[in-house]
Amino acid sequence: MGEYHTDGDVLLIHSAKGENLNLVIVGDGFTVEDLEKGGYYEKCINQAMKHFFSIEPYKSYRDYFNVYMVVAESEEEGVGEKSLLGGGSINNKFGTAYGSGTEIVCDDELIFEYAKKVKELPEDKPITVLVVLNSDKYAGTAYLYRDGNSIALCPMSTKEPPNDFEGIVHHEAGGHAFGFLCDEYVYNQSEMPEERKSAIQEWQKLGFHMNLDFTNDLSKILWKDFIGIEKYAPVGAYEGGYEYQ
Repeated sequence: MGEYHTDGDVLLIHSAKGENLNLVIVGDGFTVEDLEKGGYYEKCINQAMKHFFSIEPYKSYRDYFNVYMVVAESEEEGVGEKSLLGGGSINNKFGTAYGSGTEIVCDDELIFEYAKKVKELPEDKPITVLVVLNSDKYAGTAYLYRDGNSIALCPMSTKEPPNDFEGIVHHEAGGHAFGFLCDEYVYNQSEMPEERKSAIQEWQKLGFHMNLDFTNDLSKILWKDFIGIEKYAPVGAYEGGYEYQ
């Protein structure tokens, strides 16, 4: 019989060589059988880390990051359903459950409690937590908080790219949770309501959602400093974002 990790164990799985950025990866819906050292839990966490660094700019700046794995043992395998909370939901560690569309809910306080088991994390810097869900469903949600903390909930989807596990990690963890970027896709073929614009501008005061603006003047747009640089040739002003055309 092999050796097993125990709930709350912390492992440094990638060490920074330059700056001291930190990423914490934890799993939900993994039972004790998955926690063998070198086993399924470890493999899923390491796969998430690999996906996070498989796209620029993270690929080039990988050695700026410390990456920590925190072990979380669930009583039951998988992810619940929001509509069944209190009646048939999965008894996992962080209460992750699927809602409507791609929504996922969770116990964010407990997730941050587990992230803080990493004693090396500086108390004065925000925490980014990537949560790997033991499920192959396509969904994904990121939670951003005013203090800069963030959570990316990433199921191990088996859909075709970009809706696979790797694509979800890119979008939720790299795009939202660490990058603080706002969605750019469009659902509604209409103009964005004023309250939606105001919400974006309030978040922008805190440094979030800086990939959206309300001008197409390339000399004034928020990302004007990237305009005209060869390696950022595709950067410009494109109408539509945050679900509105």
